[in-house]
Amino acid sequence: MTSSLDTKEPAVWFQRVTFYSTLASLCPFIPVPWLDDWARGWVDRRAVGAALRTWGLASEPWQVELLAGQGEAAKRPGCLPLGLLGAALRALLRLVLGLARKLLLFLAVKQASDCVSRAFHEGYLLHRALASGVIRAETLRSRPHLLSLRWAIEESCRQIDPRPLQQLISRLLRGSRKLLSAAARSFASLLRRSRESEAPAGYGDAVEAREEALLGGLTAALARSLWGERSYREELEKVFQENLARAGLLPPQQP
Repeated sequence: MTSSLDTKEPAVWFQRVTFYSTLASLCPFIPVPWLDDWARGWVDRRAVGAALRTWGLASEPWQVELLAGQGEAAKRPGCLPLGLLGAALRALLRLVLGLARKLLLFLAVKQASDCVSRAFHEGYLLHRALASGVIRAETLRSRPHLLSLRWAIEESCRQIDPRPLQQLISRLLRGSRKLLSAAARSFASLLRRSRESEAPAGYGDAVEAREEALLGGLTAALARSLWGERSYREELEKVFQENLARAGLLPPQQP
């Protein structure tokens, strides 16, 4: 797999991965029930779309949803379906935890750290798949290919021990709680308008520009810290390579 691990400064694509990971950290701080979950899905779709554009690929909504683990990808075989009672209990639990999360800031920071970690791992592996040719214009049109790739990403995230990165992320976020709370309120206000009416062209870019201005220092610090974890990223890529091989997704070798 093509690698770009040997430069001292984070690559541009890596900085974009880190930005969307930081943006995901705002979702647990959004003080509006259920909007935080919707916002997280929005961030995931934006991150995938941006990654594809970075590598010169145009995409359709269904392709973005599959790569973001939404829609059909969220209901693929292997995911245990919940019964009606299970769904009701899960909804009640989410409501209780959601209220507690808003009241207890340390819970929000913990969940924000988890959001950053998950978004970073998934975004990083998506870019590695694009860089290595696992995702190309022709494979982007194949639902089975995208579902298999999503499986490889999730399986790699499951197999790797994220605690070293999560501890690093938590330290940075704990020192930025006020910044995250303020940015989350701004983020929620913008996203509410997106849900209540048809978003105008360029809306997503306007959201990102505003949040980048607010989060610039935190994003840059996070990017430098994560980029410095070279051995961790090498191990993550190794695990991902193995899962790509298991899924039969490795591109043909060039002569």
